[in-house]
Parts: sequence; C-alpha cells; structure tokens
Amino acid sequence: MPTIQEELNMNESDLQWLQTAFHLAVGSLLVFFGKVADNFGRKRILLLGIVLFGGFQLIGGFMSNGAALISTRALSGVGLAMCAPSATGILAEYSTGKARSIAFTCSGMGFAVGGASGILIGGLFVSYVRYTWRSIMFFLSGLSLLILIMIIVFVPWDNSHTEDRRMDWVGAALIAGGLAMFLFAITDAQNAPDGWKTPYIIAILLLGILCVTTFFFWEHHIANKTSRSPLMRLALWTRAHGRLSALYFTSFLGNLGYIDALYNATLYFQQVQNTGSTGAMLRLLPVEISGIICYVLVALVIHRVPAYWLMLVGLLACGFANMCLALSEGSTNYWKLPFHGMWLSAMGVALPIVVRSSSFVPTGLVFVSKFALPDEYSVASGLFQSMLRLGIAVGLSLMSIINTSVKSNNLAKGKDEIESLLKGVQSGFWLSAAACWLGVFVVATALKGLGTVGKDGSETTQASNGPEKDEGKDQGNSEKSKREGDC
Repeated sequence: MPTIQEELNMNESDLQWLQTAFHLAVGSLLVFFGKVADNFGRKRILLLGIVLFGGFQLIGGFMSNGAALISTRALSGVGLAMCAPSATGILAEYSTGKARSIAFTCSGMGFAVGGASGILIGGLFVSYVRYTWRSIMFFLSGLSLLILIMIIVFVPWDNSHTEDRRMDWVGAALIAGGLAMFLFAITDAQNAPDGWKTPYIIAILLLGILCVTTFFFWEHHIANKTSRSPLMRLALWTRAHGRLSALYFTSFLGNLGYIDALYNATLYFQQVQNTGSTGAMLRLLPVEISGIICYVLVALVIHRVPAYWLMLVGLLACGFANMCLALSEGSTNYWKLPFHGMWLSAMGVALPIVVRSSSFVPTGLVFVSKFALPDEYSVASGLFQSMLRLGIAVGLSLMSIINTSVKSNNLAKGKDEIESLLKGVQSGFWLSAAACWLGVFVVATALKGLGTVGKDGSETTQASNGPEKDEGKDQGNSEKSKREGDC
C-alpha cells in the first residue's frame, strides 16, 4: 500500500478505497450472484467471474492513476462476488456425505494456504521484483487463467436449477444497494469530516438500513402474492427451527472476532512493538501455518465429532487468543503471550468458526448446503458469506471507534503516544474476545445438539426439520413447495 501511494501520488483517504471498493463490490453482490448462479448455471457464472477478476487484475497492473486503479479493484470485486457462491454451490451439488465435508474443509484450507503464501509472495514481489505491486496483479491474473482452464476441463457443466428463471430485479436492487450503502457508511465514517456525525454518513446509513428492511417485505410479497420466485426465500431464516439463522449470526460474530484480531495484531506489532512490516508479517505467519494443520485434523474428525463441539472449541479458542493479545504489553516477549494468541486464533479458523473472508467452511457451509434446497445452494451460501463480510465491516468500524476513543482519552491524561495506542489496541482485542464469547453463548443455546456432518449414508443432526438435500430433484420439488409455504 505505501508503494502504491508513493508511485501514484495518492492521499491517505483515497488509498483506503483500494480495499474499500473491492470489499463493497463483493459484500453487496454475493446474494444477487448466488441467485444468478442458481438460475443460469453455476459453472457458467463461475467462469465469467474468474474472467472478470483476472481480467481487471491485469488491467489494474497497467493503471497510472489512483482513480483508475480503484475502479479496476471494484470490478475485480464483482468477479469475486460471482465466483464465491457459484463455487460453493458446485461443491454442494456434486458431493455428498463424507466427501462433501472433506470438500468444504479443503476449500477452507485453500484460504489458509493462500493467506500464508500470499503474505510471502507479496512481500517478495514488492521487495525484489522490478514492477513491485504491479507484478502482484500480473501474477494474480496469470493464476486466474490457470484456474479458468482447470475449471473448464475438470468441472462438469450444469444447467438452470429452477424452472422459473425470472429474476427479482427489484429485490436485487434493494439488497445490493442497501448492503452497499450500509457497508460504505460504516467503512467511510472514520474518514468523514465529522466522523459518525457527518450528515451524508448518517443519511447513507439510514437509507441502507431502509433498503435492506424493505427487501424483506418485498420478498414476502413476491413469495406470497405473485407467481415469481423471490431472490431469497425467507424460509431460509427459519430452517431447522431457526438454527440456520443462528448459524448465520454466529458466522458474523466469529468473523468479527477473528479479522479484527488480525487487524489489531498488525497495529500492535508494527506500531507498538515497532517490528516493521516484515517483522509483523513473520509474527502473523503462525496463524496461517497452524490453520493449515488444523484443517487437516478437521478433515479427519469432522464426520466423527459433533459440529456443536467443533464450533464451541473454535470460538473459545479465538476468544482466548484475543485475551492473550489483550494482556500483552509493549515489552511482552512474543513467545510469552502473542505467539499463543496467533496459533490459538488459527483453531478458530479451522474448528471452524472463522475463515478469513470465506466461510465457517468445514461445518457451517456443510449445514447450509444441508438445509438449503438444490435450487438455492448458491444463494444460501452467498447469504452466509455476506454475513461474514458484514462481520468484517462492522467489526473494523467498531474497532476504529474504540481505538481512537481510548487513545484520545489516554493522551488527554498525559500518557505518551505509544502507551495510548497500546491501550486502544488492547481495548480492541477485548471487543474481539467478547464477540467470540457471545458466539459461544449463541452456539450453546441455539445450536445445542447439532450432530455430526459428513457421515456416509446419512448426516445426523437434531437440528434438521427437512430431508437431506442430496435426495434428488424429484423429491426436491415436493419439498420445495412445502418450504416455499414457510415464507
């Protein structure tokens, strides 16, 4: 980021839009493109998404001004929003039982491997390759081409998963626009002239909430008063006696706790302990390495150990990881507390509550695919991933407010800059720990009795109030009618 800022002469407020534009595009369009994939074929939408992502990464590498680069970042985010729900829908459609659990676990492992290798490759490219940050975008474009070829060759083609392909464009505009405005408001508030008191931030936030609220009323109208299929069946929120909603909410809390912990850990290492960017990168590596190991273990036990216990252990581990970091002082030796915070948070990644920007992969998406009908696999997973994105955005916004407030209060008391920053960072870690422990409460009360996933022949859970979704489309049609009535 500093290299881009210097080369393109970007100011701080514009620089953060390189990330914001990308995440806004992804977060606001996941549900919409999930429905598009269900309606028009998941492989088709996945391929188009990869072309968009890789193509605009390539174009972005040639940009010579900040505004153009931000635009390519946003458009590559649109591509990723097409890929994510399509890919999870394909995994759900073409795998069952134990194979499905292993497939989603391997998918989650990809995030850990990608995170670890991305940190290393990105650092090497910026430090030793002539085109620095541009070379990273060229590399991602080439990698996208390789993935595109592999999907064409190895992934089977699918057709529409519903007889009614008509799109609910009003619902799409409401949910995409509402999420985009909500995410923009809570992301940009920290850079606005008067913070949260800035008039346009308040207006956009309220308008976003109004659009999302209207979306739910509109979907109820479409499902009950028209012959069209809604963008999202409201019955998704009541599946398995409301446990699917609890699963969505827990993913929000878990990602809030994990991503914010990484954000604060970066501040702690770089600005409090003054390790520099390379030192911080090395101190964060145990998260990725331990995460890979945990994913392998999860793949071995996910069909034997009840999901209830996997979720509890994952959230507890992430909560204790934040506690270790919150108790760390500026002079604390890395191996005494921070290291334990790093590897414990990886247990939260893989066991399997929080996955960097993806999913609750080993158990969460397995149960989402179990409770969703075959013609809504992608939209259900898109909703799940939207909750993860909201967790990131809301968490970072709260983190910024707490860090700034605590730091300002300590500066007013006469404490120095570093000590004041440390107090703000520690408060942020406690917020992340609280989010994880609230998730523990939700799991313990709303998801108690959630059984094992991925047993060959049958997946057991006391949560289910419907048949396994792998039964086939013949039985799925009657089940579809029953569940549409739930709306």
